Amino acid sequence: MLSVDQLQQFRAEEAAHLGLCWDALRQLGADPTAVTPLADTNAVASIGLMQVIADPRMTIAQSLHAIHVAELTDNDGWRLLIKLAREMGQDEMAGRLQTALEEEERHLASLRTWMEQISLDGAGA
Repeated sequence: MLSVDQLQQFRAEEAAHLGLCWDALRQLGADPTAVTPLADTNAVASIGLMQVIADPRMTIAQSLHAIHVAELTDNDGWRLLIKLAREMGQDEMAGRLQTALEEEERHLASLRTWMEQISLDGAGA
């Protein structure tokens, strides 16, 4: 079931993924602080998820649902980044991105297990 240690590990991995993205952008000569139209769109879209997670009226199940939406988006994003890196001949970068995707897939699998367990526990109540 859900553990603080596992959540802390996932948080550390997410922070490392951010660093990986920053490094990849710098390697390609881009500015990782630039807010592109797509980045702006994604930021606006994620505000609703953060509002659900931060709202004290929400249950753990409702917050996990919001995180689930974010993790699904994350996984798809990593897949796209890997394809783009390969298309650009950045095979080493694609390998680092693949490692991040594997961690994200583990996050998603754990989240699905937690959501299922909470649902099953609530079904008998």
